[in-house]
Amino acid sequence: MTILAGFVAIAADGTATKSGLAEYIYDSFVGNYETDHGVPLPGLPELLVPILQGYATLATREAWGHISYLHDRLYTPEQGLTVDLINDTGALSVKGSVVEASSAVDSAFQLQSTRLEAIGIVYDSGIADGELCRVVVSGIADVLLENGQSATRGNWLGCAPTAGRAYTNSIPPPIAVTDHFRELGHCLQSVNSGTDVLVRAMVHFN
Repeated sequence: MTILAGFVAIAADGTATKSGLAEYIYDSFVGNYETDHGVPLPGLPELLVPILQGYATLATREAWGHISYLHDRLYTPEQGLTVDLINDTGALSVKGSVVEASSAVDSAFQLQSTRLEAIGIVYDSGIADGELCRVVVSGIADVLLENGQSATRGNWLGCAPTAGRAYTNSIPPPIAVTDHFRELGHCLQSVNSGTDVLVRAMVHFN
C-alpha cells in the first residue's frame, strides 16, 4: 500500500497549491487561527505570504512525519498491515509462522494448532518470548510452509497440521467443508518444496 503525504506550496502572490494529507494539516493551521483568535489572519493577502509559507512548510513536514510513522509502525515494505502482539510461543519468533490468539496471555499470540483460528502471520524473527512482535493481519505476507510443501502462484493457502505452518492446494475446498475455514489466503509466487520455505501470499482470515 502506498500512502502519499502530499504538499503545500504558497506562491509570491499568496496562491496556494495543495494536495494530500498536507492540505488538511495546512487548512487546519489556517482555520485554527481564526478559531483561536476570532478573526481571520489579518493583513493584505500579499503581506500574509511569509506567514502562509511558514504554515505550508509545517504542514508538509508534519504530513511526512505522519506517513513515515504509518509506514514504519503499521505497514511492512511488502505491503502488509501489522499489529503489535506479545510473543507467547515459548520460543524466539519465526518469520512466517501462522499464529492464533494466545489462550494464556492477554494481547498475545501462540502458534496455530487448531487449524481454524488463525489471526495473523509473524513478521519479525528472533523476538523473545514475552516481548512485542509484529504480526501481519492483512495484505501481503511471507508465510512459512510445512516442510516438503511446494507452492504455485494462485494456490489456495491454509493452516497445516503442523503447528504454525501452512499448506497449499490448487483447488480451494468447498465452502461447506471444514477445510475451507482453514484458509489463510492465496499464493502470489511459486516456490519449490524444502525446509522452512516461505511463500509470499495475499492473506485474509476466516
